[in-house]
Amino acid sequence: MKIVLAKHIGFCGGVNRAMETALKTAKNSSSEQVYMLGHIVHNKDVVEKISKAGVIVTDNIKKIKTGILIIRSHGATPEIFEKAKTQKLKVVDATCPIVAKAQNIAKRLKDEGYQVIVLGDRNHDEVKGIVGATKNTAIVVSKPKEVQSLKNLNKVGLIVQTTQNIKNFINTASALLPISSELRIYNTLCKIVDLRQKEADLLAKKVDLVLVIGSFKSANTKQLTTISKNTGVKTHQIERASQLKKHWFNAIKKVGVVTGTSTPEWVIKDVVSELTKIGKGLE
Repeated sequence: MKIVLAKHIGFCGGVNRAMETALKTAKNSSSEQVYMLGHIVHNKDVVEKISKAGVIVTDNIKKIKTGILIIRSHGATPEIFEKAKTQKLKVVDATCPIVAKAQNIAKRLKDEGYQVIVLGDRNHDEVKGIVGATKNTAIVVSKPKEVQSLKNLNKVGLIVQTTQNIKNFINTASALLPISSELRIYNTLCKIVDLRQKEADLLAKKVDLVLVIGSFKSANTKQLTTISKNTGVKTHQIERASQLKKHWFNAIKKVGVVTGTSTPEWVIKDVVSELTKIGKGLE
């Protein structure tokens, strides 16, 4: 059984930067407790490593009395930064630069009088941060059909969650054109995420089965799984090697492997090692 790895796997630059920032902050802050509001990324293995380094994860900033607060890669709302300032917490901002750019564009559009529309998952922390940058005036849609219910649109600014699918973005923009007097479109998609999605599509057409490695809570990983399944190829998503099932690979000659941007290298190595063992056992 041949194993084919996608060219771009493992951490993206934004996740790697957030990871290094968190570990460095924890190492150099022995006299102060380091906190993080929510998990650094949607990956259990990465979260465990951060926790072992001494970073405490909390879901409420009010629970932090003193110390250092790390803003994770998904970013945060302006209210969080204000509360941190009020509580006199030291803030280390590990927001992905691409996410920060989307927040800045959203704020600028709002300040210039545009109705901001965000294409994405309204429950995702990244989207919450972008909406917060508009003082919670942005409208969130997840697909083109949801645009049809919007009325009386004058000046509209469209931006997109960094991990969305390019086709969904283009179709949403097209749906907005006929109902907007003025439409400004900003492509805030992460180029690395877009590249991985294209690789997943191409790889899926060349193999018998695609294995997607990454958290079930990861937006970009779920997109890869959807893209692969849409090609018609057998597709399985796992978070770690222990979730592999031998019967998946019966009569499979070629396996393609793609990963989310928050999937660590050590998890990928474990999966590939186990795949190799399974392949030899099927010979």
